[in-house]
Amino acid sequence: MFTPGSRACAYRTASGRAKWLNRDPIGEAGGINLYGFVRNNPIDTIDLFGLSDEKGAERLMKLCKPKPECREDEKVSIWICKRKLLGPDGPYPKIGPLSHSFIVCEDPSQNPDTTEKYGKQPRADGQDGGSFWGPGYVVREPFNDFSDCREKKVCPKDKERMCKEGPTDSFYFLPSPWHNCHAWANGRCK
Repeated sequence: MFTPGSRACAYRTASGRAKWLNRDPIGEAGGINLYGFVRNNPIDTIDLFGLSDEKGAERLMKLCKPKPECREDEKVSIWICKRKLLGPDGPYPKIGPLSHSFIVCEDPSQNPDTTEKYGKQPRADGQDGGSFWGPGYVVREPFNDFSDCREKKVCPKDKERMCKEGPTDSFYFLPSPWHNCHAWANGRCK
Protein backbone atom coordinates (compact mmCIF):
# COMPACT_ATOMS: atom_id res chain seq x y z
CA MET A 1 0.00 0.00 0.00
CA PHE A 2 1.33 3.46 -0.88
CA THR A 3 -0.05 6.57 0.72
CA PRO A 4 0.40 9.91 -1.05
CA GLY A 5 2.32 12.34 1.09
CA SER A 6 3.91 9.86 3.45
CA ARG A 7 6.17 8.50 0.72
CA ALA A 8 6.12 5.14 2.44
CA CYS A 9 5.10 1.62 1.65
CA ALA A 10 3.31 -0.59 4.11
CA TYR A 11 1.98 -4.09 4.49
CA ARG A 12 -0.68 -5.51 6.78
CA THR A 13 0.38 -7.75 9.65
CA ALA A 14 -1.59 -10.79 10.78
CA SER A 15 -3.36 -8.57 13.34
CA GLY A 16 -4.57 -6.29 10.54
CA ARG A 17 -2.47 -3.27 11.51
CA ALA A 18 -0.36 -1.41 8.98
CA LYS A 19 3.40 -1.90 9.30
CA TRP A 20 5.40 0.78 7.57
CA LEU A 21 8.67 -0.15 5.88
CA ASN A 22 10.40 3.20 6.40
CA ARG A 23 10.76 5.42 9.44
CA ASP A 24 8.67 8.55 9.90
CA PRO A 25 10.68 11.49 8.44
CA ILE A 26 10.05 13.54 11.60
CA GLY A 27 11.71 10.83 13.71
CA GLU A 28 11.16 10.79 17.48
CA ALA A 29 9.08 13.98 17.39
CA GLY A 30 6.31 11.93 15.77
CA GLY A 31 5.90 9.76 18.88
CA ILE A 32 7.33 6.57 20.28
CA ASN A 33 6.37 4.56 17.18
CA LEU A 34 9.16 5.48 14.75
CA TYR A 35 7.38 3.62 11.97
CA GLY A 36 4.01 5.31 12.46
CA PHE A 37 2.66 7.55 9.70
CA VAL A 38 -0.56 9.57 9.79
CA ARG A 39 -1.47 7.81 13.04
CA ASN A 40 -1.92 4.57 11.04
CA ASN A 41 -4.98 6.08 9.36
CA PRO A 42 -3.96 6.69 5.71
CA ILE A 43 -7.57 6.60 4.49
CA ASP A 44 -8.83 9.68 6.35
CA THR A 45 -5.59 11.47 7.26
CA ILE A 46 -2.90 13.19 5.23
CA ASP A 47 0.58 14.30 6.22
CA LEU A 48 1.99 15.76 3.01
CA PHE A 49 5.61 15.80 4.10
CA GLY A 50 5.60 13.30 6.99
CA LEU A 51 6.46 16.09 9.42
CA SER A 52 3.38 16.41 11.65
CA ASP A 53 4.20 15.61 15.25
CA GLU A 54 2.04 13.43 17.47
CA LYS A 55 1.29 16.18 19.99
CA GLY A 56 0.14 18.54 17.25
CA ALA A 57 -2.20 15.88 15.91
CA GLU A 58 -3.56 15.23 19.41
CA ARG A 59 -4.20 18.97 19.94
CA LEU A 60 -6.04 19.24 16.64
CA MET A 61 -8.16 16.18 17.42
CA LYS A 62 -9.17 17.61 20.82
CA LEU A 63 -10.00 21.02 19.35
CA CYS A 64 -11.98 19.65 16.46
CA LYS A 65 -13.71 16.50 17.67
CA PRO A 66 -17.10 17.39 19.12
CA LYS A 67 -17.74 16.02 22.59
CA PRO A 68 -20.72 13.65 22.91
CA GLU A 69 -23.78 15.44 24.23
CA CYS A 70 -25.92 12.37 24.93
CA ARG A 71 -25.76 9.01 26.63
CA GLU A 72 -24.81 5.90 24.68
CA ASP A 73 -28.35 4.49 24.84
CA GLU A 74 -29.78 7.71 23.31
CA LYS A 75 -27.67 7.52 20.16
CA VAL A 76 -29.23 7.00 16.72
CA SER A 77 -27.82 5.62 13.46
CA ILE A 78 -26.34 7.30 10.42
CA TRP A 79 -24.39 5.55 7.66
CA ILE A 80 -20.98 6.87 6.60
CA CYS A 81 -20.27 6.07 2.97
CA LYS A 82 -17.39 6.58 0.56
CA ARG A 83 -17.69 6.95 -3.18
CA LYS A 84 -15.48 7.82 -6.10
CA LEU A 85 -15.03 11.47 -6.93
CA LEU A 86 -17.20 12.55 -9.87
CA GLY A 87 -19.60 9.63 -9.31
CA PRO A 88 -19.53 5.87 -9.87
CA ASP A 89 -17.77 6.19 -13.24
CA GLY A 90 -15.19 8.68 -11.94
CA PRO A 91 -11.58 8.21 -13.07
CA TYR A 92 -10.04 8.17 -9.58
CA PRO A 93 -9.73 5.19 -7.21
CA LYS A 94 -11.79 5.29 -4.02
CA ILE A 95 -8.91 5.87 -1.58
CA GLY A 96 -7.90 8.67 0.77
CA PRO A 97 -8.32 12.21 -0.56
CA LEU A 98 -9.24 10.86 -4.00
CA SER A 99 -12.60 9.72 -2.59
CA HIS A 100 -15.61 11.52 -1.15
CA SER A 101 -17.24 10.74 2.20
CA PHE A 102 -20.91 11.45 2.79
CA ILE A 103 -23.59 10.39 5.23
CA VAL A 104 -26.90 8.65 4.69
CA CYS A 105 -29.58 9.47 7.23
CA GLU A 106 -31.68 6.32 6.80
CA ASP A 107 -30.56 2.76 6.27
CA PRO A 108 -29.59 2.49 2.57
CA SER A 109 -30.15 -1.28 2.59
CA GLN A 110 -33.77 -0.66 3.60
CA ASN A 111 -34.28 2.28 1.22
CA PRO A 112 -31.78 2.33 -1.69
CA ASP A 113 -33.66 5.24 -3.32
CA THR A 114 -33.29 7.51 -0.31
CA THR A 115 -32.72 11.21 -0.89
CA GLU A 116 -31.50 11.68 2.68
CA LYS A 117 -27.79 11.85 1.75
CA TYR A 118 -25.51 14.77 2.57
CA GLY A 119 -21.84 15.63 2.09
CA LYS A 120 -19.56 18.54 3.00
CA GLN A 121 -18.31 20.56 0.05
CA PRO A 122 -16.16 23.70 -0.40
CA ARG A 123 -18.93 26.04 -1.49
CA ALA A 124 -21.07 28.74 0.01
CA ASP A 125 -24.86 29.02 0.03
CA GLY A 126 -26.12 29.39 -3.53
CA GLN A 127 -22.70 28.88 -5.15
CA ASP A 128 -22.00 26.15 -7.64
CA GLY A 129 -18.60 24.64 -8.17
CA GLY A 130 -15.95 24.94 -5.50
CA SER A 131 -12.37 23.81 -5.39
CA PHE A 132 -10.15 22.31 -2.73
CA TRP A 133 -10.91 25.04 -0.20
CA GLY A 134 -13.65 27.46 0.68
CA PRO A 135 -16.50 27.93 3.12
CA GLY A 136 -17.72 24.58 4.39
CA TYR A 137 -21.24 23.84 3.18
CA VAL A 138 -23.39 20.72 3.44
CA VAL A 139 -25.18 19.84 0.20
CA ARG A 140 -27.43 16.99 -0.86
CA GLU A 141 -25.51 14.02 -2.24
CA PRO A 142 -26.55 13.24 -5.84
CA PHE A 143 -25.20 9.67 -6.16
CA ASN A 144 -26.53 6.36 -4.83
CA ASP A 145 -23.19 4.62 -4.26
CA PHE A 146 -23.77 2.58 -1.10
CA SER A 147 -21.11 -0.05 -1.83
CA ASP A 148 -18.79 1.24 0.91
CA CYS A 149 -20.95 2.23 3.91
CA ARG A 150 -20.80 1.57 7.62
CA GLU A 151 -23.24 2.34 10.40
CA LYS A 152 -22.28 4.82 13.11
CA LYS A 153 -24.15 5.83 16.27
CA VAL A 154 -24.39 9.58 16.90
CA CYS A 155 -26.35 11.88 19.18
CA PRO A 156 -29.76 12.91 17.80
CA LYS A 157 -28.64 16.55 17.81
CA ASP A 158 -25.65 15.69 15.58
CA LYS A 159 -27.83 13.67 13.20
CA GLU A 160 -30.25 16.59 12.92
CA ARG A 161 -27.35 18.98 12.21
CA MET A 162 -25.76 16.70 9.59
CA CYS A 163 -28.96 15.70 7.81
CA LYS A 164 -29.74 19.07 6.30
CA GLU A 165 -28.18 21.49 3.86
CA GLY A 166 -26.41 24.60 5.08
CA PRO A 167 -23.11 26.12 6.22
CA THR A 168 -20.80 24.22 8.56
CA ASP A 169 -18.90 25.49 11.58
CA SER A 170 -15.56 24.90 9.88
CA PHE A 171 -14.26 25.79 6.41
CA TYR A 172 -13.27 23.21 3.81
CA PHE A 173 -9.61 22.60 3.02
CA LEU A 174 -8.78 19.32 1.27
CA PRO A 175 -5.17 18.69 2.38
CA SER A 176 -6.19 19.21 6.01
CA PRO A 177 -7.28 16.03 7.79
CA TRP A 178 -9.50 18.19 10.06
CA HIS A 179 -11.43 20.27 7.52
CA ASN A 180 -12.72 18.07 4.70
CA CYS A 181 -15.60 15.75 3.85
CA HIS A 182 -13.94 12.76 5.57
CA ALA A 183 -13.46 14.62 8.89
CA TRP A 184 -17.03 15.95 8.74
CA ALA A 185 -18.66 12.59 7.97
CA ASN A 186 -16.65 10.81 10.68
CA GLY A 187 -17.55 13.45 13.28
CA ARG A 188 -14.09 14.93 13.78
CA CYS A 189 -15.24 18.38 12.64
CA LYS A 190 -18.58 20.17 12.49
